[in-house]
Amino acid sequence: MSKKAKVILGVVVVLAVAIVAWRLFAQLNRPPATSALTYTAVNASTAALADMEVSIQLSGKVQADNSVTVIPTTPGTVRSVAVKVGDSVTAGQLLFSLDRSLIQASYDQAMAGYQAAEANYTATMEKIENAKLQLERSRELFAAGALSRSDLEQIEIAASDSSILALEAQLAQARAGVSAAEKTMSDMDVRSPIDGVVTALNVSVGNMASGPTAMVTALERVYIQTAISEKFINLVQNGQRVAVEVPAASAEVFSGQVEDLSLAADAMTGQFALKVYLDNSGQLIKPGMFAKMGITTLTKENVVVVSLDAVVYRGGRDVVYRVVDGYAVETPVTTGLEDGDRVEIVSGLSAGDVFITRGVGFVNDGSEVKIIELDGAAAETAAEAETEVSGEENPDTEGGRA
Repeated sequence: MSKKAKVILGVVVVLAVAIVAWRLFAQLNRPPATSALTYTAVNASTAALADMEVSIQLSGKVQADNSVTVIPTTPGTVRSVAVKVGDSVTAGQLLFSLDRSLIQASYDQAMAGYQAAEANYTATMEKIENAKLQLERSRELFAAGALSRSDLEQIEIAASDSSILALEAQLAQARAGVSAAEKTMSDMDVRSPIDGVVTALNVSVGNMASGPTAMVTALERVYIQTAISEKFINLVQNGQRVAVEVPAASAEVFSGQVEDLSLAADAMTGQFALKVYLDNSGQLIKPGMFAKMGITTLTKENVVVVSLDAVVYRGGRDVVYRVVDGYAVETPVTTGLEDGDRVEIVSGLSAGDVFITRGVGFVNDGSEVKIIELDGAAAETAAEAETEVSGEENPDTEGGRA
């Protein structure tokens, strides 16, 4: 082999060794491949005992317990108005007055008639009394022959009480006429029939007032008229307390009471009518406001309660996934009461068990899991949570509970 060939061969060998060495070096210094996570990140809660109750949710309009329409007894022209809409009034308080000039004349006439009847009665009674005094003396004179029978009979007639009844009837009639006139005069001042608030006033000075002119409403006590179906009629009773919300009046929840619960269904609707009464001494609640109510029909104390989302329907049954030693354990459960957000677990889960609340759709029985939030408290940092792989949702989950 020539010297030139040897040099070329040496160069090729050196290059080959260098390439191999570089590849080995690169292989040794390559960072290890990140292996895919094998667990599913989930949120979990600890089963605990709580009270459960089931309520009927109802609604209705607030109505006043007592509202009275004011109608003048005698129509007339309005002379003055003493109140305005929104004023609080007491029973007997003046609302408005009507012109009484025409009524005054009738009253004066009745009074004059009464005075005349009274004077006639008084004068006649005096005559009768005097005649009675003369009667005994006249009888003595008649016996002695000093008085004729006809004169005696005239004195006996004058002393008789037969005319008193007629006089008393005339006087009573005149007195009744005065009382009627006084009542009409009094009616010219239109007053409130009850304690309450003036909620309507349709009068003004100078206008004729007749028919419904005002309304006074008692606001100390109000009620909501509603109805329930036959499914609940035996679960509700008079006197039962009710939580009532009237958003337009206040954010607080008012306490009401069931009253006037009908025991016969309405022939048209099939519903059983009832009223829920509220104390409204603060007068925050006004008639016509919308109210929402919850009537508790069933209560259970110290039962195992979980969030409704924790229970899923798989394989024709309700199941909850407990977390045991880092693995999901499919646990069949029997459910009970529901209140919209929570459900009672009758069997299958005990107080203290840890169960999956979020991520339940991505696990199966035996899946490895990692709790990142337990009972609302973070179990690890958000940065660590972002690197976790949850995978695809379990196709066996049948759209929640049946």
